[in-house]
Amino acid sequence: MKSSGIIQEIKGNKAKVLMYKSSSCGGCKTCTEGSRFAGEFEFIIDAPVKKDEVIYFELDDNKILNLGFLFYIFPVIFLFIGYFISTYFTEKEAFRVLISFISFAVSFFIIFLIDKFVGEKFIKQIKISDVFKSDEFCK
Repeated sequence: MKSSGIIQEIKGNKAKVLMYKSSSCGGCKTCTEGSRFAGEFEFIIDAPVKKDEVIYFELDDNKILNLGFLFYIFPVIFLFIGYFISTYFTEKEAFRVLISFISFAVSFFIIFLIDKFVGEKFIKQIKISDVFKSDEFCK
């Protein structure tokens, strides 16, 4: 994935970047329609940049697919696994549903732990490929 964004703030070796919407943002609808930015995030910078500069950055597509699986598929799998495991312990449907939702919540806790311990490694894999002054980018 290649994308671009504008540097909002720099603290040490980390930069807050407002990511521009790209063509792949078409059907997402996560951010507002009127905004030209898809969101704000922070990552480790490996190139000399300044505030208000526009950067191009890239990340391996397989990493993006793995994140999609982790955030969207993993919790649903836990929901179903919780339900099917609960069928061995109780015959009451209400308890089965309760256990499945508890396992669903546990999946988000697991995602939190993965982010806490592996997230920094993931952020380090984002590489800046080009830097422009914001007025050069908009021409």
